[in-house]
Amino acid sequence: MAFKGCPGVEDSFSLTNTKGLLQSDVVCDEFGFCHAYASAEVVGAVYAYEQSLKTKTWPVTHIPLSAQQLIDALPYNPEIGMVNDYIKNYGITTKSDYDNARAINEELINIHQMIRYRPSTVTNIKNSVDLKRELRRYPLVGVIDTASESLHHLKRHDIYASNGIGDHAVILTGYGTVRNQKCYEFKNSWGVEWACDGYGLVERDAVLSIWRPKEIQVVEPELQLPNDPL
Repeated sequence: MAFKGCPGVEDSFSLTNTKGLLQSDVVCDEFGFCHAYASAEVVGAVYAYEQSLKTKTWPVTHIPLSAQQLIDALPYNPEIGMVNDYIKNYGITTKSDYDNARAINEELINIHQMIRYRPSTVTNIKNSVDLKRELRRYPLVGVIDTASESLHHLKRHDIYASNGIGDHAVILTGYGTVRNQKCYEFKNSWGVEWACDGYGLVERDAVLSIWRPKEIQVVEPELQLPNDPL
């Protein structure tokens, strides 16, 4: 998406060209819940890829998972390590299941009564060869700095280069070299008006950590006895 029409692009790859892997919409998050949106979409995409690989069925079918569950369960603007621990321990419900339950009574949501998608591992990838190989399969969660105003005003085909304290989670969707700068393509959560229809470019060295959930397990709902509370 961000590479399209960009001058000086070489050796680029984008998952936006892989049908069904990414959610088509771009979230407009005004409240600092970037880690929830990024983690939910990436876990859903990795599960879709793993299932397609297992069944040899293509194109993949993305499973929309509930960012709202993570928003409700975790403190405001949590560190990425806290998010990773939560999804490994509890998993993420589907967006439809959780949002429907929340609409009925948000105080009585029991995620253990819902199907959940739980990664066996969430690892930090540091090797550039591994990164490129993984990004040809599915998106990854990247953490970048948001202290610089240049990110908020990033223009189409500009490359973000700040490497301050990382506190903003994005979805890495591709890689390439643009005007001799090695960079990643990423999907942000600031709406379609931002940068290139919600996607941007960031220097590889400006991505401070990159996380990969793997081996997504489907956790079946727990049996509820007749006299159990909801």
